[in-house]
Amino acid sequence: MASDEIADSNYKLSSESIKKPNKLPSSPSDSDSSAASSATSSQISETTDDSSNYESIKVKYMPKIPQDYDVDIEGYFTWHIDDWRELKEHKISGPRFKIGDYEWNLLLFPRGNGGSYLSVYLEPHPPSTIIDKDGDSNVDDAVESPEEVSQPVSKQTSVQPDVAESLTLTQPVQDDEDKKEVINDPDWHVCAQFVIDIWNPKYPDVHKQNVSHHRFSAEETDWGFSNFVELRNLHSPGKYNKHPFLEDNKVNLTAYVRIIKDHTGVLWHNFINYNSKKETGHVGLNNQGATCYLNSLLQSYFFTKLFRKKVYQIPTQDEVEKDSESADESLIVKSVSLSLQRVFYRLQKSDEPVDTNELTSSFGWDSSDAFTQHDVQELNRILMDRLENKMKGTEIEGCLTGIFVGRMKSFIRCINVDYESSRIEDFWDIQLNVKGMKDLKESFKNYIESETLTGENQYDASGYGLQDAEKGVVFENFPPVLHLQLKRFEYDFNYDTLVKINDRHEFLDSIDLKPYLDAGTDVINEDWEYKLQGVLVHSGDISAGHYYALIKPSIKDEWFRFDDDRVWRVTPHEVFEENFGCDRKTEAEIRAMTRAEQYAYQNRRHTSAYMLVYVRKSKLIDIMGEVNDADIPHHIPEQILREEEEENRKRKEREEMHLYINFKLITNDTFMHYQGFDLAPDENNRTLYANDVYEEESYPASFRLLKTDSARKLYEIVSNNIGGVDFSHFRLWHMINRKNSTIRPDLPIYISPENLDDVTIEDIVEKAGTGRRSNNFNLYVEEIGKDLKFVSKTVVELAKENDETVKFEDFGSNDAEIDSTNIIKHFNEDLYKKIPVSLYPKQFVDVGEDSQNILLLLKYYDPTHKSLRGVTHVIVDENTTVGSLVKYIHFLMNWNFQSEIELCEEIQPNNIEPIDLSSTFSRAELLNGDVICFGKSIDSVKDEKLYSSLEFPTIVSYYKFLRYRVHLSIKPLLKIDEENEEYVLVDNHSNKEGESPADAENAETNNDKDFDLWVSSSITFKKLSEKVGKKIDVDPNYVRLFAVYLNDHRVPLPAHSTLQQLIPKNASQQDLYNFEYEVLNITVQDLENMKLMKVFWLPSGTIHYQKHEFLIPKNGTVSDLLDKIQVKFKLDEESKKNILLYTAIHNRISHLLTPENAVLPIDLQRYTLYGGICPDVVAYAKRNEYPEEVTVNKILKTINPEILSQIPGNGNLGLSDIRLIYTFQFYKDFNNRHGVPFIFSLIKGEKFKYSKLRLQAKLGLGLKEFSKLKIAISPAFGEWKPRYITNDDVELFDELDTEDHLALDHPDRTPRRSSNFERPIFIKN
Repeated sequence: MASDEIADSNYKLSSESIKKPNKLPSSPSDSDSSAASSATSSQISETTDDSSNYESIKVKYMPKIPQDYDVDIEGYFTWHIDDWRELKEHKISGPRFKIGDYEWNLLLFPRGNGGSYLSVYLEPHPPSTIIDKDGDSNVDDAVESPEEVSQPVSKQTSVQPDVAESLTLTQPVQDDEDKKEVINDPDWHVCAQFVIDIWNPKYPDVHKQNVSHHRFSAEETDWGFSNFVELRNLHSPGKYNKHPFLEDNKVNLTAYVRIIKDHTGVLWHNFINYNSKKETGHVGLNNQGATCYLNSLLQSYFFTKLFRKKVYQIPTQDEVEKDSESADESLIVKSVSLSLQRVFYRLQKSDEPVDTNELTSSFGWDSSDAFTQHDVQELNRILMDRLENKMKGTEIEGCLTGIFVGRMKSFIRCINVDYESSRIEDFWDIQLNVKGMKDLKESFKNYIESETLTGENQYDASGYGLQDAEKGVVFENFPPVLHLQLKRFEYDFNYDTLVKINDRHEFLDSIDLKPYLDAGTDVINEDWEYKLQGVLVHSGDISAGHYYALIKPSIKDEWFRFDDDRVWRVTPHEVFEENFGCDRKTEAEIRAMTRAEQYAYQNRRHTSAYMLVYVRKSKLIDIMGEVNDADIPHHIPEQILREEEEENRKRKEREEMHLYINFKLITNDTFMHYQGFDLAPDENNRTLYANDVYEEESYPASFRLLKTDSARKLYEIVSNNIGGVDFSHFRLWHMINRKNSTIRPDLPIYISPENLDDVTIEDIVEKAGTGRRSNNFNLYVEEIGKDLKFVSKTVVELAKENDETVKFEDFGSNDAEIDSTNIIKHFNEDLYKKIPVSLYPKQFVDVGEDSQNILLLLKYYDPTHKSLRGVTHVIVDENTTVGSLVKYIHFLMNWNFQSEIELCEEIQPNNIEPIDLSSTFSRAELLNGDVICFGKSIDSVKDEKLYSSLEFPTIVSYYKFLRYRVHLSIKPLLKIDEENEEYVLVDNHSNKEGESPADAENAETNNDKDFDLWVSSSITFKKLSEKVGKKIDVDPNYVRLFAVYLNDHRVPLPAHSTLQQLIPKNASQQDLYNFEYEVLNITVQDLENMKLMKVFWLPSGTIHYQKHEFLIPKNGTVSDLLDKIQVKFKLDEESKKNILLYTAIHNRISHLLTPENAVLPIDLQRYTLYGGICPDVVAYAKRNEYPEEVTVNKILKTINPEILSQIPGNGNLGLSDIRLIYTFQFYKDFNNRHGVPFIFSLIKGEKFKYSKLRLQAKLGLGLKEFSKLKIAISPAFGEWKPRYITNDDVELFDELDTEDHLALDHPDRTPRRSSNFERPIFIKN
């Protein structure tokens, strides 16, 4: 609230109201304190403290100094109110006192500020100057009163406190017509902590104080307490006091003020009207909805200045030049590289927050992606991959590797023999564990901690056999810029969901990474100290949260917070301590906290760093060197400047729109180049308009004129657009939007030549009688010399001048027929331009409302070239027959006059009606502006061969195509994480029609390209595959097509399908529908006669599998599938005999398959098919085919000899001592099954501890992982609950009945997304 002037002059301060306390020492800073929130906090005490002991009260009640901030100066002042009853005003300003550069006073509401409480506020007054009315300054500061107070103020700094100048009591400048007070700095602010204490002068231990802090400014000039003390308690003793605060009409108010040095400029800032550029020199990025994670990553990359320079060096000049040819550069979707360059440039130069819409559009994202928080690490890697690809073949190829990529070595080192197997790998970042780790050093130690391979898990060293070994990783080198991904987000297998790890985890400003390098590396003796340059933070939980970045933009030790569109300075405490996270406290500890402490705890716990950016100290200058204008490619600012100028122009147009009329001008030339409905492309028709299907010359000329401009100006523009013809040689038609949603010429605009200067544009619009509010006005230009009948008759007359015997029919010649490829040239050059202007009609034919003449527009359809384009206009008498036009059309097209012609009226896009030639124009209901399309009539019977060879043989069929055409994007099928299967042509070679796949092995590759197609939505699979096959030069019978939907869901097109079964019914021509293709080794028809068998092949263990597809004839057997598997994996006959195939449902084995089983009944929609080489299971299954000894030996060969030796009587085991048992995996509950089920052999006499070793080998798990697994029995009868086995000495052979299953209890570690509906992240371009 703002204060009034000081109290009325009849209120006098007695001389006793000002006391002079002794000099005060400064108060020490509390380095462990943290800043409180900017909201007022209240600390109330009614104790036996002595309020006259100012130093004691100040030390006890002043709040803690904000962390990393220093005290500028502090002091106190007591307002002695000796006559309370004299406080008549609603609001009283107390005496001013000076602390530091500011004067202060208390603002008192003795009867409350709209309530039943006494209200008290603190009010500062910034330094000001007294100005004479003539503008001269004659006083440095506000006028001081002659009455001084000797009370000093303590001044505190972070080094040594000094004593301030003595405090002075001052009076405000009164209103004076000759003088005025002017604040020296209109943007002033002062940050202060304060205590206001009310106390009884006679009994100083009767007091009450409130505590707060605030950022005072011109917008918030006072701060304090509306509910300081209940008014009824002023005069009455309190619960703990024998005396009231106000006694004998007297009371004291003491203000303790501590001014904090605001070195960040944002202490307790509310960020209203905050200007990041002005305060920090940097700007932020606007949040599109949920793109804060992207913003933080982009800011981190922007201030990795060497990276910014390299991004600027990516060649994008050609793209900019291509964009500049467009009418609106800003609307063109740009490449990722160019978009990133433009974002970086704007961050470097802009004064306002920068948008990222253009960049995300270049990713191929839509609005739903902008509201989806993707994984930052995944986005980071995809972005780097795209940039690396763009840099290939340029001078900067591989530069990102030199900045961000380090190398690590994975090794297995034998303990007892000199043997090591190792592999060197690159890394872009390092993922470090947070859970259970105290700090970054512990995380690094954990990362390189090795695992010992012993016992059943021994390593098979080449030439040495099974050996005890040490397995681990070690770093070969670290990149100049090191990205550390702290694993704050992990999958919780207990709750089957992704969770955030909020535990405390400390990181350092600098770290030496030499201890984590391979001791044998060549660079071990170099300096490997790294300095922290960036901290990316997540605040919140897994389901909802916010991302921001803390960054050092230069080598100076200055940190800034980049929080979407705002940037501000931060303290080291805010960078480090506030982002370590916080260990969980007990419920009892939380209950013991105050509400403010609970809020602070929750905030600390859920706010933590998830990514750290370190820069190698020895490379700091190279990485963080300043980016100058010379580093920016000139085409970037030039393009942005062009776009800004265009945007300013458009904004000005919008502001002046009400003054103008916007014209679109359709001429005969634009009409002749147009192929579509009506007379010109209609950008407002979202269903039918598509900007990449029309010729550039078909677009109407667009311009605007002031409503006050004369008609002459309009006519001059029209004349210039059609070659400078005389005004008398063209007539303008106003075009209207008909009720059937077409746009056609309606009536001519009549203006006599002598009135062109007197008629305004507004007059023309009003006379048109549209009655609409739109400022858009469409015109059709009728040129008098281009009427079809006039042109035809005149050309014949001119020919007769040379030969009087020439007849109209003589111009029909099949040898010189005209089609869509030459109609424009023929009409304009061979006919129209040969007519002298002197032969033009002297005036236009009357087509008014009372006339019988009508103007029609003619279009020509060419089925051979699938072209429908405008030709010209013709004026006819409505009472003549339609057939009277035929001879003129024959003449125009050089067609034989005996040729049959079909005419159709274009009523609207889905209504094209044939016209009876014998009917009159009137009876055919033809009016001004109607469109007639003509073409040669092709009889489906007489001209069967020609008719069948044409895709759209009739006018109506082509119009139907135009109405329902759709835009397809066709790309090669990309199978992720799957091998190309046997039916796919692996080498992608063309196999032309008539060629077998084998014949195509040496053909030139052409079927791996992307392309677009415009097709009818009713097109059949056969026709579509023919079009695709023609594009990629492949026999269409071998082309398989897939429709691609959201989340990359693909649906194969059946051979007898149509496109309209796969796309929306209301498909728009502005939409792009994605399809993919693959080239097969067999025809699609053959493929559909095959059964696709998807096998999950288990090469080793049961954790990892490969997915393969095999085509088996629908009448085939499992034996055919075994043959295919043998070829696929190059297996010998013995291995083939040991292949086990089995089906599972809900992760439990259902059936073992035999070679004789038919494949058709195997329902792979319901069952999962697994396969692998399992000699023991196959031998047991065929135990009746071989002697018992042979079967037993085959089974025992699969058991480790060391384990076998522990089984009593292992040499005398028979089939009765061996049993196979089904095994499945689950987590906690049998209904929560997962993983691959398998078959396990039970051996009589084998202890459980040895069975576990075989199970570990079967699963392929390390000792550490296997130790977390629990083993249970799933009973065939009784209660279906796990019966866990804990005794290592029991025998599974005895514990399990024949029908029981073995069950392994452990979490499902298959990677998954947090939601089935979560969209995967991608960058398309």
